[in-house]
Amino acid sequence: EATITLRLPRESGRRTPVVSGHSAQLFCGTADVTARIELLEGVSVASPGETVRVAMTFGKATAFDERRAIILRESGRTIALGTITRLNP
Repeated sequence: EATITLRLPRESGRRTPVVSGHSAQLFCGTADVTARIELLEGVSVASPGETVRVAMTFGKATAFDERRAIILRESGRTIALGTITRLNP
């Protein structure tokens, strides 16, 4: 799980909201992996500029540590910045 803040269009972020099931490239340290995002706490849509809690599943096995910074990118743009808050086995 992580807390992420979606960047605004003027920050080169997305112009459209994110919904559960959205995929983006996740960077954390040297890791570069596809992440599928699930919005938590009853949130169905996250708009640019919002901070939300998410659960993520990865396209391949990857090791992470709690409290590590993450970057979500798509199409060459950084769409969100965040922090890993909890690791699920």
